[in-house]
Amino acid sequence: MASVDEVIASDVDAILIATPTDTHADLIEAAARAGKAILCEKPVSLSVERIEACLPVVEQAGVPLMIGFNRRFDPNFQACRSACAMARSARSNSSPSSVAIRRRRRSPILRARAASTAT
Repeated sequence: MASVDEVIASDVDAILIATPTDTHADLIEAAARAGKAILCEKPVSLSVERIEACLPVVEQAGVPLMIGFNRRFDPNFQACRSACAMARSARSNSSPSSVAIRRRRRSPILRARAASTAT
């Protein structure tokens, strides 16, 4: 397994930070200095001072930084998840004759392009 420093130094375009909160700001700074786009789960830090010290590093590096807010316990998200699970369950319990799968037809332009490249 690669170390954090090896991953940051690699040729990846972006870094996802989903580590304990006390590591977020240091990892954000390291990724920014390496020129990586950053998605970090919230919060950046529990210290306002640490956040205020971290953000100028990102601004100076000129890389995008996004902070993700996980809402998995939000009632609306849970309702959506439940609805998807019920639909999935209903589909898996259906007989093949009651499930219709429609194949999307390609447009005439795409069919013409496919035919011209096949020759």
